[in-house]
Amino acid sequence: MAPGATMLTFDGQGLTDPRMTVAPVSAIQRREELLELLRRVQALQPQRLCEIGTSSGGTLYLLTRVAPEIATIVSIDISIPAHTGRARTNLGRGAQSVRSLEGDSHDPATVERLRREL
Repeated sequence: MAPGATMLTFDGQGLTDPRMTVAPVSAIQRREELLELLRRVQALQPQRLCEIGTSSGGTLYLLTRVAPEIATIVSIDISIPAHTGRARTNLGRGAQSVRSLEGDSHDPATVERLRREL
């Protein structure tokens, strides 16, 4: 496990970060698929990540827990309320940079914005 990374557990209701003092993080993916993704991210330690379709941000949060502390993590959504975009920037740990892009992930302009962020 990378320094500063978090061991996540599944408590039957959601994935839990032991450092959290609030309800478990909610992610809509199937438990097995999500755990496998998190294991792979933790093993690969990528410097750059992109999540398309962030919704409520549960998976985005979990990615910040297993990605390196210097990773750049970008989320893309078709629509992002201003307060949600601001809140997502606070999910990072260490020197992580967490950014939200509003746009259609199939639109070349959105892809170009993503390239600039990464």
